[in-house]
Formats: sequence, C-alpha cells, structure tokens
Amino acid sequence: MSPSDMLSELVTLIVSHLITPSETASTGQLQTPDKVAIYATVSKDWQKCIERHTFSSILLTPARLDEFDQIIRGSRRKYVRLIALDVVLDSYDEEACGRYETEEDQQKNNRLFIRTLQRLFLTMSSWEGVQEADLGIYMSVKVYSPSDLSRLGQEEGRTRRALKNRIGGANDTLDRRFDKSYLRLVNPKNDGKASALPHSVSAITEIDITAGNLRHMCPASCSLILSKLPGLRTFNAYLWDNERKDLDLRKRARHEFASSINLWPASINKVDLQYYNVGPADETFIPPNILPSSSNQDPLSSNLRAFSQQLTDLTLADITIGA
Repeated sequence: MSPSDMLSELVTLIVSHLITPSETASTGQLQTPDKVAIYATVSKDWQKCIERHTFSSILLTPARLDEFDQIIRGSRRKYVRLIALDVVLDSYDEEACGRYETEEDQQKNNRLFIRTLQRLFLTMSSWEGVQEADLGIYMSVKVYSPSDLSRLGQEEGRTRRALKNRIGGANDTLDRRFDKSYLRLVNPKNDGKASALPHSVSAITEIDITAGNLRHMCPASCSLILSKLPGLRTFNAYLWDNERKDLDLRKRARHEFASSINLWPASINKVDLQYYNVGPADETFIPPNILPSSSNQDPLSSNLRAFSQQLTDLTLADITIGA
C-alpha cells in the first residue's frame, strides 16, 4: 500500500468516527451532514472523504435547483446516492382555504411542477459516465404547499380544525381544497409537438412518487416521468383512485394511466404500486362501472399484467383490478 493510500485509509477511518450513527441514513432517508462539513477545509484528502458523505443525500426544492446545478459538479456527482425532491407549491391565504382550487390555481401548480422537473432533468441529463459501477440514485418526489393542513405544526393544525368545527366557525375546506386537483405534466406550449420533459436521466435507478391521499398526481404523468429514466430498476408509487364525487374524472385518470404503461422503461424489474381505492362499508352497495364504454375488460389490469412478465418483484396494494 502506497503512502497516499495509507493516508486515504486513515482519513476515512477518522471521518467514520466523526459521523454519528444518527447521521447514517438508510435508503430513502436523508442524512444530516452539517456537523462534519466544516472538516472538508482541512485538506484535499479530507475534502474528498467528507464530500462523499455530505453530498450523498440531497434535499431539493424549486428554490435550490440553481444552487444544485452550480455545486454538484465533477466528482461530486458520483457521491450522490439520494435526492429528495420536494416540489413546494406557492402558499395560499385564509380566504383561499374556504374554497376549492380554481382552474387558474391548478394551472399555476402545474407550471411550477413542470418547470421544477424540467430544470432538474436538464441538469442531470449530463450526468453520464460519472456513476460508480452498479450504483445509482434513489429519488423521491413529493408535492405540497406550506399552507396545506398536513404541513402545519400540530398546534396550528389543531387550531384550524377547532375553528372549522365551531358553530358559525371558519369557512375552511381543510384538505378538501384540492380534492379534484390532479397535477399534470403537459407541454406548456400545448402544441403537441414537444414533450413536457425533453431530457432523459440515466443516473436515477429507483424512484418513489408519493402523491398519496392529499395532493394528487395524474398517474399518466408519473408514467411520463418514468419514460425519461432509461436506467430505472425500481418504481414505487402511492397514487389516488378514490375519487367519489366525479366518476368521469376517476375513469379518465384511470384509463390514461392504463394507456401510459407502455411508456415505462424496459429496465424496470421491481414495481410497488399502491393505487388507493377503498370499497364502501356497505357490502350491499354496487360499485360504479369504471370500465371503458367500448369494452368489458379493464385495460389497467390487462396492461399491468402484460408489463409484469418482465418483473422479478411486483407488489400491488389497495388497487381495483378486473378479470
């Protein structure tokens, strides 16, 4: 072993003792590197070792994308193992809490959602040949506004609920404000000639999209994201199929999702999909017909079954499937 190798091993050992167990995160969890970042100024050897830790997990918001592009360059790119992308929508005022999102609100959110992904994918599209063998990047995607009830502190959340429940209380829709809002990735020019996401990213090998039961994401838009990840191996998603007040909206989202499965990259070998739908408590209730008018078969079930032939691992939860 050369002296330089011995020095590198020694620095690595020292840094491993500086990093406390709570700062070591498993897949899908952010690390907290601030405590050791200061030691990167000791020397070039220390900088390399420290940056391998400090840049392994990155929290991104729309406001941080330019900084991400400027800082994560060169060898730092191969240190990145996890990107938590929080698409933070604009805040809204008390008056807006009392009404559903308007078409203008939804379009504004869509534009921010699109710009965020376009900017990130443009930056990462140049990350070719920098990843270490068999390693890739795990990316999670969440969407929320700081004004959403789920993002408030416990005390503020309790206050809003209490004011809502009083006789003559506040006109607050709580989380129902965006019941019928589905974030969509569409070409801003709306001319049908260009993709909403023109750039592909090979470095991402696992993605976790958790729109969940609060902010909803159009499932077909998830497929469009996947289509730009040619190295993707694992797809995890929690999507919404529980629309009760607008059956046409539910059917349209479901059928668009079914048609978009052919966009999924052939590299995927593991899918964990929760397509949330809860059946009625009344067992005598006849559920609505969600099949296309032109068919007695469910295209989502058929297309998932066809795609599953290439998978080594498939998990489906809370999903309505047909024969």
